[in-house]
Amino acid sequence: MRWGAALALLGACATDLSPRPVARIRATPSTLPEGDAHRTTVTLDARGSEDSAEPPQALSFRWTLEEGVRVREGSLEGPTLRVTFEGRSPSEVWLQVRTADGREATARARVALTLR
Repeated sequence: MRWGAALALLGACATDLSPRPVARIRATPSTLPEGDAHRTTVTLDARGSEDSAEPPQALSFRWTLEEGVRVREGSLEGPTLRVTFEGRSPSEVWLQVRTADGREATARARVALTLR
């Protein structure tokens, strides 16, 4: 009985030590002209995100966008999103990835402005 309890506890600890997934964002293009006024569409791609646990689990995605960012194509719950920005200041986007067992990671990307 003692061994059974010890093994059950060890199994619970091993689950808690699973590595967190890795959230990655690629923004293309990563810079916009100042005052762009939603003319340039930026692709946000999280397909480089991964779960490094063995065996790896599928990831769910959740994008968070600043006010004034417009979604042109895709879903805030998908791995890719096409958006436009006002272009008045550099903008940031956030991505949260989560595994089915609740492990999660967050990434942030900044879309910079180029001066005209």
